[in-house]
Amino acid sequence: MSEFLQAQRLSNLCRVTTRACGALSPMVLAFYSAITGETAKLKSDASVFTIADGIVQHLLVDHLFKGDKFAAVVGEEEGSFINIHTAPYKVDDLTVPEDFYGIIETARANLAKSSEEIDATMYKDITVFIDPIDGTREFSTELGEQCSICIGF
Repeated sequence: MSEFLQAQRLSNLCRVTTRACGALSPMVLAFYSAITGETAKLKSDASVFTIADGIVQHLLVDHLFKGDKFAAVVGEEEGSFINIHTAPYKVDDLTVPEDFYGIIETARANLAKSSEEIDATMYKDITVFIDPIDGTREFSTELGEQCSICIGF
């Protein structure tokens, strides 16, 4: 594949991913305003884990980058249990407040729609790396302006 075509396919992938992250923003902002001891916890390595980490990664892996379109999809929060299909919604042992169900469903629908724009054969040589909330400790301590969703290809 020529350098031009390589750059074009990555550019297209980045555009779709950027729009998807924009679609996640209202949900992430809602989570940010409601982080409590009920929606965040310390992992065994003493790092912070929130419902935002689990749900953002789940939506990216299972709804945007779904299927076998990529060589692999690697997320920082692999191994987390996420249920956002039947009430009560759960992220590991954290219960997602019912107030968030609607915004989660909207984000899920938006990412599934964006996924349709990702060619099923064009990216099979690419691995996706996800840090769903880069700066989770800051996110959970009201320093959210220092956080982002990080996705690398």
